[in-house]
Amino acid sequence: MEQHHEIFAEQNMEPATPISASVSIAANASDVWTAISDAGNLKRLHPFCERNEVERWPGPNGRDHIYYYSGVHYQRDVLSWQEEQGYDLMVGPLSGKISFARWRIEESTPSACTFSIEVTSYIRNNVSSEDRSRYETTVIKAAIPPYLDAVVQGVAYFVETGNPVIRNQFGAQDLFARPSELALFGFIFLLNTSAGPDRLTASHRVVSAPPTQIVTRSQTPNDFRCLI
Repeated sequence: MEQHHEIFAEQNMEPATPISASVSIAANASDVWTAISDAGNLKRLHPFCERNEVERWPGPNGRDHIYYYSGVHYQRDVLSWQEEQGYDLMVGPLSGKISFARWRIEESTPSACTFSIEVTSYIRNNVSSEDRSRYETTVIKAAIPPYLDAVVQGVAYFVETGNPVIRNQFGAQDLFARPSELALFGFIFLLNTSAGPDRLTASHRVVSAPPTQIVTRSQTPNDFRCLI
């Protein structure tokens, strides 16, 4: 079992279907590596990133923060770092990681390469199979593919032109770019942590929704935490 699976298993979380995107880049692999390994690179590469604050970068044990235009804030921790090839990240809000991301470069020719990102979201293992399937279909499979497509295109654009991407350059993405439209993605699952895992509720009103962690305003004074 890979290290990240073990980490999530200790939190009683199971992997959803991995989602990936790739792009061919007309540049050598070293140039792509320079772009994605540079500190604060997301502001230049990522069309949904408002700002990218760095704690420590680059290298193993690196950490930075991405603040999306939607208001979502994720922390990224480097799990492994492979010079000139890519890195693996644990990603999620400050309250806990909820996904694993693999950034990779594969050389095609001395002047061309393929860049890819694969994301595996993790879901709590006490979610019913029906609810899990609905969440994967509605959120993970619907929202993450266009998001990743835009990010890999952003990397290609910056490397090939030298120009930073602009906001929503390859199309807006509801869960990260336009907070006013988050209600498009309903059916979310919440855990009342003060009552225990048996208190599972469902809501159709989304207030703030990153793709693998959905947040809603609680209807009671209890402290609610996401299942996913």
